[in-house]
Amino acid sequence: MNNNNWKKFLFQFIIAGASQFVVLTIIAMLFYPGGTQIDPSTIGYSFFLNYFSDLGNTITYSGESNLPSLILFSISLTIFSLSHSFFFIISWQKRERKSDKFLYTLGFIFTIISTISFIGVVFTPSNIYPTEHNLFAASAFLWALIPFITYTIMIFRTSNYSSKHAIPFIFFIFALVSYIIAYLIGPEGNTIEGLMLQVTIQKIVMYLWCLSLIIGSFKNLKIESK
Repeated sequence: MNNNNWKKFLFQFIIAGASQFVVLTIIAMLFYPGGTQIDPSTIGYSFFLNYFSDLGNTITYSGESNLPSLILFSISLTIFSLSHSFFFIISWQKRERKSDKFLYTLGFIFTIISTISFIGVVFTPSNIYPTEHNLFAASAFLWALIPFITYTIMIFRTSNYSSKHAIPFIFFIFALVSYIIAYLIGPEGNTIEGLMLQVTIQKIVMYLWCLSLIIGSFKNLKIESK
């Protein structure tokens, strides 16, 4: 398989990897027994009051086993994190200027850090390792901002891309910055209003993340096919 075919295969993997996160997390929500950090007595998964990470807990807030959701969430986040990593590593092959090397290196470093942090989230269920889990989660979101910014800059500097290709990435950057601000200085999740804000923004960010990777990969597939 030549280099061009490998790139096409990886972009197809990224599209599948981002798509499966949406599908598997929704299925995992259906298996979630119930309980939120505010009200352990709730039945089932609350889209606006349960974090994604609740799907990865070994035991729910209601005290029930969460094995099906844990397995699905762990698989989906692992594949997603690899898709995220592959996207920013191979998409930079079209860089045209020597000065882009710095942007590529910067994006590459923080892509790897963000990916490792997501893997850390998988191996540190918040009900067992709350401190470690929160540190990995914060790191995954915070450092992902850098590759998205550098990639967006690259779009405007590369002739193979039109400026409109940057739109989904710009939307995602604003969403991610909003989530980081809400996470750091926003209302804490010990009230219904605060928890709903945090959870809702997290859902928006993660699904926009998937969408931006899918759109970006389709664009790169089109370029590779020329």
